[in-house]
Amino acid sequence: MRSHLFLLLFCIGSLNTVSFSLAEDFIWPIDAKEIITSTFAEPRPGRFHFGVDFTSDGVIGKRVYAPSEGFISKAATSPFGYGKMLCFTLDSGKTVVFAHLSRFLPVIEERLEDLREKEHSWDVELTLKPQELRARKGEVICWSGNSGNSTPHLHMELKDSDDTLLNILGQGLTTTDSVPPEIGDVLLVPLDRNSSVDSSPLPVRYNPRSGEKLHLTGRIGVVAAFSDRLGESLVHTGIYSASLTVDSTMVFSKTYDRLLAQENSYGGLDYLSGDSYGARGILSALFRRDGNPLEFYRGDGLLFIFPSFPAKQHILRVEAADFSGNHAEKTLTVVYGARPVFTACEFMPGGILRVGGKHSADVLDRVEIWKRNGAVWKLDRSIPAGEKECDIRESMGDNPMTCKVFLIARDTSRSLPCILRYDPLSQNSQDKRVINLNVKFLHDRAVIFLTASGPLASLPSFWFIETGGRKKELTMTPTGETSWIAGIPLVRMGQSALFINVRARSPSLRESVTTEFVNYTLVDTAFNGEICSSDSSFSLRVSPGAVYRPVPVKVTKAETDTPEGFTVISPVYRVQWGDEPIKSSAAVTFRLSEEPPADALIYAGGDRGRWHCLSGQIRGKNFSARFKGSGCVAVLVDSIAPVVLAVSPRPGSLLTARRPEIAVRVRDNESGLAGSDSISLTVDSQPVYGEYMPASDLVRYMMRKNLPSGRHEVQAKATDRAGNTKSIAWQFTVR
Repeated sequence: MRSHLFLLLFCIGSLNTVSFSLAEDFIWPIDAKEIITSTFAEPRPGRFHFGVDFTSDGVIGKRVYAPSEGFISKAATSPFGYGKMLCFTLDSGKTVVFAHLSRFLPVIEERLEDLREKEHSWDVELTLKPQELRARKGEVICWSGNSGNSTPHLHMELKDSDDTLLNILGQGLTTTDSVPPEIGDVLLVPLDRNSSVDSSPLPVRYNPRSGEKLHLTGRIGVVAAFSDRLGESLVHTGIYSASLTVDSTMVFSKTYDRLLAQENSYGGLDYLSGDSYGARGILSALFRRDGNPLEFYRGDGLLFIFPSFPAKQHILRVEAADFSGNHAEKTLTVVYGARPVFTACEFMPGGILRVGGKHSADVLDRVEIWKRNGAVWKLDRSIPAGEKECDIRESMGDNPMTCKVFLIARDTSRSLPCILRYDPLSQNSQDKRVINLNVKFLHDRAVIFLTASGPLASLPSFWFIETGGRKKELTMTPTGETSWIAGIPLVRMGQSALFINVRARSPSLRESVTTEFVNYTLVDTAFNGEICSSDSSFSLRVSPGAVYRPVPVKVTKAETDTPEGFTVISPVYRVQWGDEPIKSSAAVTFRLSEEPPADALIYAGGDRGRWHCLSGQIRGKNFSARFKGSGCVAVLVDSIAPVVLAVSPRPGSLLTARRPEIAVRVRDNESGLAGSDSISLTVDSQPVYGEYMPASDLVRYMMRKNLPSGRHEVQAKATDRAGNTKSIAWQFTVR
């Protein structure tokens, strides 16, 4: 019954998104198995997938058909993005875009070749007159391929007359599908400095097998990992719709029927990287994030929980549906309301255990102390509390022991366990605990992570001072036997600093102090300023509107390896944003001690994968470029030329074919090649314009006219982004 209700609500909600245009009646667009490999609005890094992908059975050259009556209106070629692309305008006024093609109709291929010779570039765009090249429904208009991509398939988009992207599955293209979507990890996400999940400022994955219900306070969002399989396909694709219900009220739903072209940049708010949230893959937001204007949401999905309210259990239901109406759901049982928290938990001399705690919503009923005997925990004693706050001292004896302490509230909620080790007989040489402190930024807070090589005799406490603020003392939240976490709200906009002092006791009660000093800048949507490195040799300029919501950023010097063959002419700086995505790029500027050489460029990378160059501008000793996101940046000089190798015809070969294929292998693993125009080919000193295929490092050109008998020479030249060039020449003979 519940699934029928969901589909009814979904259909009612979808009326607003499909009534803007009558559906087409498309035929299957490609001569291949009827399998869809990517769906409309699937997640891509920071954006949406604007179309639907169809299998080409893993091969190049499958026939592609006119899906309905209309005419070919445009054809374009590029080594990147859509590769070879064709636009087909329907008689209804909509436009279909086919991408990653291998070839066009002969008449279009001829006109593209003429245009290349006229514009001296392989990257051209041919616009045809309306109705000039009509095609009936089912006629072949192009062939599938893998241009601009490494995997053969057909990408198909549908645009309305106002450039609104439409879901092609709503135009009669369906497959037999009885497989429901899959719901993977579901996470609860604190959305501001005053929010937490189980006293943690970090997102927490829901785990029903843990036996513990998550306690939510503040402003919370739900994210989930969704995937689907269409019919017999083994490929996982995106879903069609999703919703979030609290108890019996649907608080959020979204349906991927249409997208405005200008909404593409908001894909990074609709989908989130699991890496940033302790999960795998891509997560789908079931709430409207700050700064998200997407129009296909119904409800905002935000959960508001006041910490002072009594704890109350609620049922969250996450649902997902595919276009065929198959649906899946996952139910979460959570508690609205804070857990009791420790204000102190430590062993003192003489085996005295001090336990301090408080509860924001109810009276603390008792303190439970458990002792470990081998691998088994047993309740040792229960101490009445009876107030909202407690500070209890209990004699536990002077023998070595490991204890687990809970605060239990009258509303039955309890704290996370604090595990302590007391061993007064241990020698200091045997009692050293290696304590590591790490500070990261997230949203509008700093998150402190503390780990130790073994259990401690106290719950770590800390005090911190933010620039211009007062000293504040807090305790950390235990996340395990040897790990703790705490969040520090950041409230001062602009450049600031945190001084953090963490104290803890080893089992022999030896005190350990760990400190950290962190510079950062808290940026909001109206921020307009420059963030400088400590040595003033590097800056990051952020313009108003560059971020979706308040977010900290810091700039530090970094020690990281640069690729062999590069000369480093500046320090390496690491830019770290406390949250992704960033709405737009920022300007980075190096202030060098002397004017950089002409072949210097600003590069980004270093942490993951190879370095890549950024477009830069030199003004005297200042060198600037645009950079988006987190990572390392530096001014480098690349002195390694590209690799250019003759492929066909083989040097010195004797051919009978008068229209041979000219092929060159071109590769640059350092700065990379900018595109087709960075590669030149000539045959007998006449320029020709070959197709550059980055996935296979090939440039290919088929001669348009017969070559006369005799010897012929090919010259190939490639220039990388740093300006390094490599030229080769070879000869072959036509019989």
